[in-house]
Amino acid sequence: MGYKRYEVAKESFVFSTVEDEKGEKLDEMFGVKPSFLRVLPGRCLLPPKIVFYAQKIRDFTVYEDDVWMVSHPRTGSHWAQEMAWCIGHDFDYENARTLFIVRSPLLEGSAVMVNGNYDEWFTKLGDSVENIIKMPRPRYIKSHLPWDLLPRQLREKKPKVKIQHEMEKCNV
Repeated sequence: MGYKRYEVAKESFVFSTVEDEKGEKLDEMFGVKPSFLRVLPGRCLLPPKIVFYAQKIRDFTVYEDDVWMVSHPRTGSHWAQEMAWCIGHDFDYENARTLFIVRSPLLEGSAVMVNGNYDEWFTKLGDSVENIIKMPRPRYIKSHLPWDLLPRQLREKKPKVKIQHEMEKCNV
C-alpha cells in the first residue's frame, strides 16, 4: 500500500496520505488532493485540516458538567443532542431557535470540511475548538471522532457522555 507519512507530536499522532486506488477515487470525488489522511491512533480517514486540530482537541479541557454526544455520523446524534440540550435548558424554546451548531457544536467541525461547498460557511463560524472553549457551562458538545482522538481528559473528568458507536444498534 503506497502512502506518505507525516508525523506530528510523535507520541500522539501519525498522519499519512492515501496513495492507493481508494485515495485516487476519494480525491476525484472531493476535487481536492489529498482529500483524506489516514490517522493513527483511531485508524480512520479524516480531512487534511485535522493536522491543525488533532493536538488541540487531544489537549482540550473537559469539565464534569460537560454533556458529550459521541457517535458515528448519521446515527441520530443530532436529534439526541437537540433533545439533551432542550432538557438541560429547561425547554427554553426561544434559545433553541439559535443555530444548533452554535448551541451544540461539533468539536472537530473546523477540521472536517474537505472542499469549498461548506468551507466558507464553517470559516465564518470560526474555530470550532476555540468556540467551545468560550461557551458558557454546561457545554453541549458533539463529536464523530474515534475515542482515541478525543480529549484525554474525557477519561479522567467523567463528564456526561453518550456514546453511540455500535452501528448495528443505531436506528434513525
